[in-house]
Amino acid sequence: MKLKRYTIMLVPLNDDSTEGLSILNISIYFIISLLSFIILLGIVTYILKPLKIKEDNTLKLTVTTLEENIEKIYFFNNLLNNDLDNIIKSIYPPFEKVFIIEGKPEKIDIIKAKLSILKSFIDMNRKYKEFLSDIPSIFPTLGGGNINSPFGVRVDPFTGELGFHTGVDIFRLPGVPVRATGNGIVKFAGWNPQYGFMVIIEHSYGYSTLYAHMQPNLMVTAGDRVKRGQFVGYVGSTGRSLGYHLHYEVKLNDKFLNPADFLYKFEEF
Repeated sequence: MKLKRYTIMLVPLNDDSTEGLSILNISIYFIISLLSFIILLGIVTYILKPLKIKEDNTLKLTVTTLEENIEKIYFFNNLLNNDLDNIIKSIYPPFEKVFIIEGKPEKIDIIKAKLSILKSFIDMNRKYKEFLSDIPSIFPTLGGGNINSPFGVRVDPFTGELGFHTGVDIFRLPGVPVRATGNGIVKFAGWNPQYGFMVIIEHSYGYSTLYAHMQPNLMVTAGDRVKRGQFVGYVGSTGRSLGYHLHYEVKLNDKFLNPADFLYKFEEF
């Protein structure tokens, strides 16, 4: 196809002469294409503008949600009994991606610092829970119970004289399960003239517990390794006893401690 030629006339104001400038129509196509690209770029920029606003809102919501939940975790103990690693993964989006998109990498350090503090707090809580698992830390009778004879000096029900009560007597109906109050190894399981059918468990850190006046059908034997909450026997009235109850003792390095101080430290059963 033969290209047409176009002429642009330049007419000086102070001169009667004229000068002509001819260009090919392909140049016209180039100019039109350039203008179209500029217009298209403006349209795309306008369309993508709401996306940036949306990302800004996502950033603000992410930071706010993180800070609010960290505060809750610090002040509410019940949250610490859950698997917080999974909670963090399920609640929060990938922070680095959000902040890099927004061009605010300094926020990453802030978030990472807060998460580091939070994870340290979680680790501390887990270690505390492990410690409580290895010492007397729950109620020895399933479903709780009433202490009808406390630890310390009392009137002996058999002699009527003052004596030192080395544990607590917990009133429960016969047959209620008795459970180990911490992880440990059974040191003794059998008959004692004073305590009747009884179990002694050695725990970590020098602690030991004694469960007395139980029914004959003990559920553990000497040398067994038991877990906190594991059943060791049933409430009875064997030995030197005037009624159904559990006599429960806690010792630390052969020193008698008040079991009432250990009944509710970490109840989860």
